[in-house]
Amino acid sequence: MRPQPPSTMFDDNTSPAFTTAEDMPDWVDAMFLDPSSPVHNPDHLHLSFADIGYLWTTVGNSKKGRRVIGQCETGSPQGTMGKWSRARVEMQVKQWFGQIPDFIIAGR
Repeated sequence: MRPQPPSTMFDDNTSPAFTTAEDMPDWVDAMFLDPSSPVHNPDHLHLSFADIGYLWTTVGNSKKGRRVIGQCETGSPQGTMGKWSRARVEMQVKQWFGQIPDFIIAGR
């Protein structure tokens, strides 16, 4: 069964907007990277070599009128940021994962 976000994230609007999805890496490995899985795709082999951090979020997201339920980004901040903004984002990512992963996948 696919991991689900903790229900407390949605029950209490004072809970964090993001939390780590600690059981997601094992599920992804079993579902997508294990050759015996019915949805295994050899094109995904490169993911087994990547350091991926997973997050649950309560923040809604849409693009072109469609609901976005998951998104992958590089682990280190991208775009134009000041030194303090970048340091703040990197600190938060390190608090979540212990290091800056290659990629972060967030979902609802």
